[in-house]
Parts: sequence; structure tokens; C-alpha cells
Amino acid sequence: MIPERPSPIRWLLPSGSVGVESLFDRHAAYRFYGYGKGALGDALAPFVGRGETALLPAYLPDAVAEPFADVGFDAEYYAVTDRLRPDFDDLADRCDEGTGVIVAVNYFGFPTGDHSRVGRLAERHDCLHVDNSSHSAFSVVDGELLGSRGDVGFASLRKFLPIPDGAVLFFDDALADAVVPSGHAGRREGFTGDDVQYLVSSAVRDALHRREGLRRPVERAVSAGSGSVASPRERYEASKVPMSRLSSAVVARTDPTAVRAQRRENYLAWDRGLADRPGLEPVFDELPPGVCPQVYPVRATVPRRFLGALRDAGVVGADTWPRLPTSVSAAPEYASARRLADELITLPVHQQVGPADVEDVCRRLDR
Repeated sequence: MIPERPSPIRWLLPSGSVGVESLFDRHAAYRFYGYGKGALGDALAPFVGRGETALLPAYLPDAVAEPFADVGFDAEYYAVTDRLRPDFDDLADRCDEGTGVIVAVNYFGFPTGDHSRVGRLAERHDCLHVDNSSHSAFSVVDGELLGSRGDVGFASLRKFLPIPDGAVLFFDDALADAVVPSGHAGRREGFTGDDVQYLVSSAVRDALHRREGLRRPVERAVSAGSGSVASPRERYEASKVPMSRLSSAVVARTDPTAVRAQRRENYLAWDRGLADRPGLEPVFDELPPGVCPQVYPVRATVPRRFLGALRDAGVVGADTWPRLPTSVSAAPEYASARRLADELITLPVHQQVGPADVEDVCRRLDR
């Protein structure tokens, strides 16, 4: 059985770990937040006068545009390739005197292709360059921490650690005075009922994963009673909170180097186990040194069939990604983004999983 998320309990035990801040301190100026979208709102606010439009890659969740709209930018999307790289012809065509922000994304822990080219384009048009590393909190490639290579950047810690919230905003030293922290910057001082609720729900989830006969009925009941999905605006407003005390405790006890090493092992186990399987294609050809994968992304010719096989083999939480903005879903120029959203499936590589777990799943898929 491979759970969707790791358990927080072991990260709260006494530890001699160096903590996540040891990594960030070596690479960038930064502040903690509850969520990346809330952090980005603070980073964008001082630069609204640079232009009216923010250019974002089309392959992104719909809610990512909300911080830009909140401070006064109109979000416009540029095309991406099937290999998750910017379509630079399309991006360059969209840049004009009204462009104030260009966003590059490091997908699933891997560096954006031709990152320096995005930076040069932003400099040429006097735009703010945002290095979106929501998926890449602990990736260090060619000596650079992903997220710290633009004017501003951000990463989501909760995508890598068993925590209810947690994000970090990176900014160039020259912008330290310009980016003024809001009331949702920083960390909460005390534990709250939400922290306790998260721990309790995590304990229940762990128990269910150990008892197959209970897990599936409860999952069906939770799914049936979950109600409607929150709107992008509602999700954005909910992101305006400081990082919780529980998240801070886990962050202080986490060795990012160890997390990176475990996730790389699990990623490579999926790579071996799914190699040469008909109807599947890995998104990335290799795992570069320093990359901390968020997930193992693979494209499936028949996604629903593969997802069903994964569920039967004991994988929890695998799914296609993401829910695209309406303007992207409806426009022919974003065909690559739509194909990716339909076909790309994310498999867990988190640190509660081991290579043996992945190998066991792959054997079940063979049967």
C-alpha cells in the first residue's frame, strides 16, 4: 500500500536534523508563509506599475492566476511544449509594453528549460521575473536553488512534507525593502485547533491504510460527502494565512538533503518499474543531479485505465493534473497544455514510500 501523503508523527519526534532553513540560508533571502499564492501576492504588489499583464504558462491550475488579479494584473497565458518547456515564439509574441510580469515554472521538481532565456526576455521588457517553484522546494541544480533564480520566487513546503500548510517566498536582495510583508507572512506562535485536527486526521488515515477492508469504504464515504470544489477565488482567500505552528515544528526537524535522497530513490524505482510498458511514457528522460522530485510524472495513452490499475495495486492519490483555467481549456493554441492535463498522471515518491513499495506495485500491475 502506498499512501497519498507521509505521516507527520515521525517528523515531530526529537531530532538532530539541521532543518530546512539550513538550505535556504545558503541560497536566498526568504520569508515563510502559509501558502505560496499568499506569498506571491506580497511579492507582486510593489510592481503593479510595471504593466497591466502577467504572462503565465498555460499548463497551470486555475487558482494560480488569483494573486495576480488580486493586485491588479490581467493574467494571460503563453503556450508550453509537450516537454513542459515554454513555447518561446508564443511567449515572445505576447510580450509588449503592457507586460509587467513573466512567470516561469519548474514543474514537478525539475528546472524550467532555458530558464536564462526567460530572464533575458523579462529584462528586455522591464518585467518582473517570477520563478515559480511550487513543485521544487528542495531542488538545487548547478548550484542554484530553484525558486531563487528570478526577481522573486516561491515554493510550497506542504507538497514535500507532512504538514497542513507552509510555503516560502524568495526574493532578490535588491528587493528586500520593496517586498513588504503583509499580515499573512511569517509563522504563528502557538498551536491551534487546526493543527490538532490535522494530526488526528493523519492518524486516522494511517490506520485506514493499514486495514484494507476499512480504507476503501471510508474513502468512498468521504468522496461522496465532500461537496462542491472551492472556487479559485475561495482557495486564494484561504491561502492568506501565516505558516502554522505545527508546520514550523516539522520544518525545523526536517533534513532537506535526506528528503531529496529518499524521493530520488523512489523516483528511480518508478522509472525502472514502468520502463518499456505499453501506453506509458515518462515525462522526463533523466533525473538530473540535485533535483528533488515532487512526484513521478508519466503520460498514459489511456489515463483512466491506468489510474484504475494503480488503485487496484494499492496506490492512493494518483491522478491527472491540473484543473486548467477556462480560457486555456477553450482555446486551440493551448493544445499541448490540454493534452498534458488529460494524459499526465502523478505518482507518489514521498519519504514514507520506499523503492520496495514501488517495486511491489509494479509487480501487481504486471499481474
